[in-house]
Amino acid sequence: ELKKYNPILRKMTIHKEIK
Repeated sequence: ELKKYNPILRKMTIHKEIK
């Protein structure tokens, strides 16, 4: 998952990670 390596995308993904 490249999103995990991207700090900016990770913050945006964090919201989706909660769900």
